[in-house]
Amino acid sequence: MSEQPDATPPALRVVRGTPSPEELVAVVAVLAARGGAPEPARAPRPQWSDPSRTLRGGVAPSRVGWRARHLP
Repeated sequence: MSEQPDATPPALRVVRGTPSPEELVAVVAVLAARGGAPEPARAPRPQWSDPSRTLRGGVAPSRVGWRARHLP
């Protein structure tokens, strides 16, 4: 039986030189300690629960600015 070659590329590749197994283990340990995959992005917070929604906005500089701010 013939084995199929692995379709996924290697995670690390030595470009130059011949590192010892201990050196490769050290590099892998440093990369593993640094972190794995990034955290998934958080879903945006709904606007109804946003605390900044309760803050008062600015008043438009005009004769009826206060009225325009609070009326639809």
